[in-house]
Amino acid sequence: MHQRGREGRLRTLLVGTDAVAVHFVDQLERTGVVHCDLIGVVGDGSQQRGCPLAGRPVVGHVGELESLVNDFGIDHLVFTPSAMASFLERPVRSRGARDLRVSMVPIAFAEMVADRGADDSAPLPLVEIQVGS
Repeated sequence: MHQRGREGRLRTLLVGTDAVAVHFVDQLERTGVVHCDLIGVVGDGSQQRGCPLAGRPVVGHVGELESLVNDFGIDHLVFTPSAMASFLERPVRSRGARDLRVSMVPIAFAEMVADRGADDSAPLPLVEIQVGS
């Protein structure tokens, strides 16, 4: 199990800067998900670097994903549906002994979390693509 982040949380990058990404970040903030330490967001192009998305920094673009994973010590990548193709075309490998967990925000994410309360501690509904050990 990954125990790299703050208080044992998975160091996470969100890949995608669309409305689904904004909703995902908002949900993380609202519920205070305990297993996820969102380090930043990865955009489609270099022009987005440094721009905030829902209060989180865009730290790079998909072409730099493997470097970002290694530079930030990332344990978990979460893709929006529109950004998932970039991973399928070119899977990301992490250096070192750790395994990389890869998930996707479901298309129906907004509907799936609409009725959750701020104190709901259930895991966010994510589609697991690759589960790290």
